[in-house]
Amino acid sequence: MLLAREGRADAAVACFGEAAGGFRSAGLPLEEARTHLARGRAERARRRQAAARAAWEEAAELYAAAGARPWQEVTAALLDRLPGGRPADGSRGGLTPSELRLARLICRGASNQEAAQQLFLSVKTVEGMLSRVYRKLDVRSRTQLGAALSPDR
Repeated sequence: MLLAREGRADAAVACFGEAAGGFRSAGLPLEEARTHLARGRAERARRRQAAARAAWEEAAELYAAAGARPWQEVTAALLDRLPGGRPADGSRGGLTPSELRLARLICRGASNQEAAQQLFLSVKTVEGMLSRVYRKLDVRSRTQLGAALSPDR
């Protein structure tokens, strides 16, 4: 991670690959997943979206297998922010899974701060996601959001 912060992303990605292999050999899936998560962030910083997506998908699979739900949500949020996102099956207005989770929390009365805590995101990220949700569903308030997501619509 220090290499990535120093601007030596190529070397960092190579080290992440070696570390992930070492953790896999040692039977440490959560450490391997965290390494893939870090590799994805380094790839994203290099503007290599496909490589970031691949790394985060590997991390998501490992977290799912381990039942690490908070980390699954973090990884899902990262994947959702990539260009193209991940459309949610059956969601309204083309919301991504993270956007749909956020919208449902807001409809249940959660404040932006409470939603941020529950989704393990920053308040600023929640505000940005909520803006995208409003735009996608063509609504302007939390009340309209609740109506847009109601099952009888």
